[in-house]
Amino acid sequence: MTDNPFARLGLQKDLVESLHRQGRLDDFLRTYYRNIQVHVHPDRGGDGALAATINAAYNEIQRKPASVQSWIQNMSNGHGINPEYLELIEGLTAKVEELQGVEKDYRKLQEDYAILLASQNGDGTKADVRRASPKAKRKEDVFADDSDEDISVDDAPEVKRPRAKRVDADADAAARTRKARPEKAAHSTVEPIMLENIILYGRDGIPARVYKHLELDREAVRRGDGRYLTKSQEEWETYFAGSGKKLPTAAEWYAIMDQMHTTKHPALKGIILDLTENWLCTSTRINYAKNIIRHPDFGDITTGIPSGDHWLDEVVKKKVWKDALEMMLLAKDAHEAVKTLHAISGKRPYIWTPDAAGRKSNPERAVWLNIGTDWFILNCYIDPFGSFGRARGVRVVGA
Repeated sequence: MTDNPFARLGLQKDLVESLHRQGRLDDFLRTYYRNIQVHVHPDRGGDGALAATINAAYNEIQRKPASVQSWIQNMSNGHGINPEYLELIEGLTAKVEELQGVEKDYRKLQEDYAILLASQNGDGTKADVRRASPKAKRKEDVFADDSDEDISVDDAPEVKRPRAKRVDADADAAARTRKARPEKAAHSTVEPIMLENIILYGRDGIPARVYKHLELDREAVRRGDGRYLTKSQEEWETYFAGSGKKLPTAAEWYAIMDQMHTTKHPALKGIILDLTENWLCTSTRINYAKNIIRHPDFGDITTGIPSGDHWLDEVVKKKVWKDALEMMLLAKDAHEAVKTLHAISGKRPYIWTPDAAGRKSNPERAVWLNIGTDWFILNCYIDPFGSFGRARGVRVVGA
């Protein structure tokens, strides 16, 4: 078996290299991984050993971002893949191709409609056909969303439209390889979530800030076409600047989820869904060169920040990790925070900070949150400019 985790997932060099260059590799891998696990997981009647192999490869990539570039360089465009699930992955590709066939049939239907319309209103020339032809969405638009919405066509009321059905979200994985288009944000008309007495704690468990009233966006920011908008931490900070809202810190996210879990707030499910489907951006940064955790609007906190990737319930027993976690989440007690994160997500909490080489190459990192198959991860490794995910805004009404 190859030591390259991308090869063990059946991916080819050109694809991985292109996605990595565009900063979209993480999103693609997440969707791709879930699609495969749907078929091979033992709970779905699949092969337990095969599922474990795939899971190990995916988690290795997630834990070792500093190795991604070297893995890509050592790849080839052959599969380098276990033969027992090459057939599976090719089957997923076939499903995407089947969906593309539906779209081609639809385009043929459009042409027939245009010709019929031209024969009724003109002399049937090509010019008539071009004028009458309804404007179709581009191919990449058809596959841009995994919802069961009709493929829209302008001014074609007489034509019954075929529907591009979701096929285990495989089309979504394919869509992530397309060239990114400019995104237009849409302002949400959904009422915000109103929260009271959100408390952030300083050292020794002493309340350092109390938000008497805090408004949280009820949904992650969407684009003009209704799909979720994804940006880097730096881009999200620019997005919210001057709007009256801000990007929540990791500490504010923890305090919000802690209160919503305690009060059994129904809107917590939407936050969990964001975390499960994508990364959720925070405004917290860590400067590893100076041992500083930076929460905007709160200030810089100097504390030791150990390196490594570990289960939180194991490392929180060490004082240096306990102190770092409390300052990262501004939580009253790190042990209780770990239990709370587990209860909120149903997943074992995990933390990931860069090693010495990673800290030297890029000392300032962003903190992102995500719920994966096996963990609730505090990812303290991500480049503030180069990784993308969802976000919600908060507005401080009273502090």
